[in-house]
Order: sequence, then C-alpha cells, then structure tokens
Amino acid sequence: MRATKRWRKSTGCIALLVSIASTLAQGVEPAAANRVANDQWSFAVAERRMQEIHAIGAQLTALSREALPTGLSAAERTELARFTHWLYNSARKFHHLARGWGAFLKRVPRSAAADPTQQERLQEMNRSFSLRYLNMVSSATDEVLAFRFDNPALRTRHEKVVRLIAHLQ
Repeated sequence: MRATKRWRKSTGCIALLVSIASTLAQGVEPAAANRVANDQWSFAVAERRMQEIHAIGAQLTALSREALPTGLSAAERTELARFTHWLYNSARKFHHLARGWGAFLKRVPRSAAADPTQQERLQEMNRSFSLRYLNMVSSATDEVLAFRFDNPALRTRHEKVVRLIAHLQ
C-alpha cells in the first residue's frame, strides 16, 4: 500500500520534471513551465482523490443496504438501525464532498496559460477540500468506534466499516 503511494508520488514528480525539461527544450520560460506542470499535477491529484472519495461513498452505501441478519433482539435491531443510518449519512457526506470538489474543478480553466491567481486558487481549494476530507475521516473514525456489537454477524459488518475507514487514513 505505502509502496504504491510512494510510486504514485514519484511518478508525479518524474512527470513534473519531464514536462519542465521538455518546455525548457522548447524555449519556454522556466517559471511558466513550472506553473503549467504544477497546474496539471494539481488537477490530477484532485481528480484522483475525488474518485477515491466517490468510491468510499459507494462502498459505505452498499454496506448500508446489505440485508439485515435474522434473529436479532430488539436492542440489536435498534443499534443496527442506528449504525445503518450512520453509514448512509456518512456515504452522503463523502459523495457531497466529492461533488463539491468536482464542481469546483469544472469551473477552473485547465488551459496552459492559466494565470498565477488561478493556480493559487486551485491550490487553496485543494487544501480546503483536503482539510474537510481529513476532518470527515477523523470524525467517521471516532463515530464508527463508538458502535459496539455482540452479535458476530453485526460485528463482522462493523469491522468491515472500521477497516474501510482506517484505509482512508
């Protein structure tokens, strides 16, 4: 997992260096070349993270729609209903964040001649969405650990969600 992340980061760095080198060979000013490469890299990172957030939301939605086990006590059904409701709401929050991020990315021009203020705006919004994402993951971790299940079937479902959210961090 970590090796994959390192590989992605190193691939992004290599792509950045290659694009800078190619623009230097074409006689483009280095500052402008760097800005263009950073712009492309920021879009790629934002789009990848947006897709990951949508995927997490889809997985949480699927888990919230799984069939309920039979033979549960009234207390277990109540706790499972609360947990299912929490799963559904968490999925909606993740989808909402990804949609907002996507809507912002559609409004920002991708042209190579994007001015520095657009680049700064994109980086600021990426930081803002990243902070919101980290806050959501942190609160989701705290909230999911607050649920306790004695039934093995419910515990298995709960552990799936705990692993999924732990993977986000």
